[in-house]
Amino acid sequence: MSKLTMVSTELPEFAEEITTAMFKSFTGQGGRDEYKNVLNKYHHFFDEDFINKLKNISWEYDDSSRENFYIRGYLIGQWYSYHTKDFLDDLTLLEIQPVINNKGKLISLREAQKTNQISFNNELNREIHKYLDEYYNPKATEFYTILNTLSIKLGFNDFIEVADNLRRYKIDNLISEYDRFLEYTDSFFTEEVLKNCSNGHFNLNSIDKLDDFTIERTVSDMNFLIDRMKWSTKGIQVAWVNSRNKTGNSFCVPLKIPGEVILVSDNKQGFQTQRHLYHEFGHGFHFNNVDEGLVYPFRRMGDHAVAEAFSALNESLLFNKHWLKSRGYNSDIAKEAYKYRVYLIRKYWAKLKTEVEFHRTLKFADNGYYTRALLEDDMSLYNLLTLDDEISAAWQLRGWLLHAQLEELIIKKYDENWFEKEEAGSYIKQLFTYGYKFNADEVSELLGEDLLNNKALMHQFNQHS
Repeated sequence: MSKLTMVSTELPEFAEEITTAMFKSFTGQGGRDEYKNVLNKYHHFFDEDFINKLKNISWEYDDSSRENFYIRGYLIGQWYSYHTKDFLDDLTLLEIQPVINNKGKLISLREAQKTNQISFNNELNREIHKYLDEYYNPKATEFYTILNTLSIKLGFNDFIEVADNLRRYKIDNLISEYDRFLEYTDSFFTEEVLKNCSNGHFNLNSIDKLDDFTIERTVSDMNFLIDRMKWSTKGIQVAWVNSRNKTGNSFCVPLKIPGEVILVSDNKQGFQTQRHLYHEFGHGFHFNNVDEGLVYPFRRMGDHAVAEAFSALNESLLFNKHWLKSRGYNSDIAKEAYKYRVYLIRKYWAKLKTEVEFHRTLKFADNGYYTRALLEDDMSLYNLLTLDDEISAAWQLRGWLLHAQLEELIIKKYDENWFEKEEAGSYIKQLFTYGYKFNADEVSELLGEDLLNNKALMHQFNQHS
């Protein structure tokens, strides 16, 4: 039995243990060594000879080669984590320990950021910057320097080049697609969106005041959609986690695909929680309807942009006037919700530009990307804390491109009220069943598109602006 075959038999157990450890870390429930202990348990995955053999696996279109290529990408990604696990634990600790002074009370960096998003405070802002400059940023810089060293060891120039190779697309080309989107939306952003922005955040009061956004309504909305679409939901559960040490506001934890998918969210009232739940339910519908007969890599490993496209489709119901009317909401929500989508697209462009530059230069500077995207002068809060070791902004941006193409096709086939038609649910479910087997470019081809580009995204913007 080859090493690759042996490792493949252990992959499901490893992936599910890693996912559980990440769930605990993201919710602030895990211990310092949670993630590291799993990686150490499977240390035989990461010996140098095996990684070098994986590195030499090339892309081919037959299923067997595709499967090996996905395993290659997944394990090389975990190999980076294996060699940086102490830094990952240190960074997590720096984010969750209560050390930042907020009016005499010590709070964590994660909590301080969320507090500042809700109600900006100059004194707290200074405390955050001081902590970042003295403690967090030096450790983060050290971490990303090691990522670069490991990339060179693999035979690449930098971490971005590794990502291009493993994902089979060029991040620079993706950025170019969005360069044009920024130019195209500048006037709309200045006239319609900027008034809702301050200190790098979008004020959602303009949406919250339009209607009542409650957990009960959201759950009712999703039950309505499930009933019409006839999607399998057995195994989807929601975990209400209100810890201020939680990373982000919501996320999806696919422990088993399909069959056990946890949607993590707080249970506060308001548009933001409802948007997050729509988004995470989109992930849940996708993962829980994957064909369980697919080989494991096609169910778990691949282009995350595909998963983001399906969650974006579900989330985009909030700027579908037909959906809003059907569910008894104020139809004015549609335009306001789309303004927020434009804001997020531009913000993620800035995040990706910042990450690419930092990975290539290993120097953090005020490069002006956030200022360019959000048209605000003081964007200094966007620092190393916004970066991540997966360059996740790339798959989110690709997901929005694919979602725009998918939504355009679904509306053409089934009209704006597609959410009421079982045949639309059947069509979408068929796409769900492929899991991660096809990347976003290939799914785009399945939809009848020539390539993944910004054409449908521009059309979507014209429809909603």
